[in-house]
Amino acid sequence: MILKKIRQDGLTGKFLSEIQKGYIFADQDVLNVTCLNKIRYLPVKYNIATFVFDLPDRKPYLIYSQSEFDEAKNNPVIIHYAAPYKPWLYYGLKYDAQWYKYFIISVFKSQILKRKNGKFRILSDEISSKMSYTAMVIRVFLMSWETRGLFFTLRKVKN
Repeated sequence: MILKKIRQDGLTGKFLSEIQKGYIFADQDVLNVTCLNKIRYLPVKYNIATFVFDLPDRKPYLIYSQSEFDEAKNNPVIIHYAAPYKPWLYYGLKYDAQWYKYFIISVFKSQILKRKNGKFRILSDEISSKMSYTAMVIRVFLMSWETRGLFFTLRKVKN
């Protein structure tokens, strides 16, 4: 049904065109821009990105209330590891024990993980939860620079 509608509306070409623009949150940004006014939002607990745990207690987005974010942070259903810090690369991250519980019963369980200590990340989370909005913007800028490169990041800031 949904794929039929995507084909009917010619969205595949629009997706491919939008992805060339280099959005920071690639797939989700492309879907949100391309499907604007054609989608309904799920409660945030069904797709809470790990970077949301880094945000100070405030309403970071317009479509969800603070109470919805609080509920999602305390009782997530699906955690989206959208930031560079993934539980298959680092241990000690938020909810990585739950991730590992499912990893060891998955078809990937025979793969050897070479995870680094993520304890520094926990300290970083505690500090960032007390940061001001400006400091958080600077942190996101630096993370983008680290993962995507300076020129990509500067182009995004300019746009």
